[in-house]
This record gives sequence, C-alpha cells and structure tokens, in this order.
Amino acid sequence: MRNLNILIVDDHQLYRKAIVTELSETLSATLFEAANGAEAVHMTTRVFPDVVLIDYKMPIMNGMQATKEILRKNAAVRIIVISLYDELDVIMNFLRLGARGFVSKNTDGTEIKEAIRTVLAGDYYFHSRFHHMLSVKPENGAKKNSPYFNFTHRELQIIKMITAGKTSIEIAHELEISHRTVESCKFNLINKTNVKNTAQLIDFVYRNGII
Repeated sequence: MRNLNILIVDDHQLYRKAIVTELSETLSATLFEAANGAEAVHMTTRVFPDVVLIDYKMPIMNGMQATKEILRKNAAVRIIVISLYDELDVIMNFLRLGARGFVSKNTDGTEIKEAIRTVLAGDYYFHSRFHHMLSVKPENGAKKNSPYFNFTHRELQIIKMITAGKTSIEIAHELEISHRTVESCKFNLINKTNVKNTAQLIDFVYRNGII
C-alpha cells in the first residue's frame, strides 16, 4: 500500500494515540490528529487526507456535521466512522452523507486496518451488530435516494421510541427527562421532516429507512 495521509478525529486523546500507535506499526502512512469536527474540517484543507477516521459524538462539531463539510470540500476522501454508537439509524445517516464504513469502538486495531484497506479499494466496510443489514443498504441506493437529516442523538432515541408505539409519558420516564422536553422534541422532529403530525412522522421514518 502506498504512503497514505490518514486523519484521526476523536475528542479522547488516549484513544487517538492508541490508533496512531496501532496504525503506525503496520501501515505506510502519515498520521494526523484532530480533537473535534471543526479541527478536522480545517485540517482537511491542509493535509489532504486519503482516509478520515471519525467519531460521532464530539464537542464543537460532531462527526456527522464534520463528515458533511469534509466531503463538500473533497468528495474523494474515504470516511470511516469509529464510534460506540453502533445504532442503525446513526450509521445510515453517515452513509447518506457519503461515509464508506463503520467500525464499533468495541473492537481492535485489526478491524480498523481492514476497514482502511477495504474503503481504499472502493468498497464499504462494516464492523457492526447490523452488519448483514448494512451490507445491502449501499447497493440499494439508500445513500442517494433518501434525504439526509442531521438528527441529534436524543432525537434518534425519541424517534425509535415513537415508532415502537410508546407514549410521550413513557418516553419521558425511560429517558428520565420531562414530558415537556419530549413534546418539544416531537414538535422539532415534525418541523424538521416537514410532516404534519406524529402519524406522518412515523410513516416518514419507515419510508426513508431512518430506523
């Protein structure tokens, strides 16, 4: 494999350093680090990475926002999400933006290196509990045909509970938040997806493969 530029984006310094150590032992690559999405977007225009390994939940700018900006600046960058949020809806939102892979943080460096090799070869790579479902999503055009919405983690939690038939009171109890907070989130979701009510929101979620 030729010498690569790889950018590692994670707000946990120890985790970044662990990946740097792992990759530097076996890959011919120049490794760069960023502590949040905003740093990653800025560095992309300076170091021109071939691959970006990016976390989801980060301060200042999260991984989805950064992925959108990075690919807007350079669509050729291969982005691999490395996150503890091994949730289908989270992964699908990244795929819709143009990410090429997902690796759960509950794994070792071998998976990350294999993911890098795979996406550079033009394929997708998934190390996820939803592996079998994800393997057919790109082929079915989910990334091109479904709209992208930058849902927050809380919104995704509430969407899943709504589609499971839970009431606002039940959702509030399970998430340990107020009933008013749940209703406010539902109102924002209805506005964000441009539907009229909860029933249409549920239909929208299923039609667009958000869960």
